Amino acid sequence: MIAKADVRRVQEWMAHSDIQTTMKYLHYAPRPEDARLVAEAFALGDDPGRGRRAAATR
Repeated sequence: MIAKADVRRVQEWMAHSDIQTTMKYLHYAPRPEDARLVAEAFALGDDPGRGRRAAATR
């Protein structure tokens, strides 16, 4: 989706005041484990086995 979006629109979505900040994110090349780490960090719900707090106690 982002590949088809206008850079200025992405800047607005992300609430960046500087287009250079947005460009840094758009040129980011994720590593394979990044998706899992982000999902764990932002996990929602009542499952105590997920999320940042659970990962910190393991």
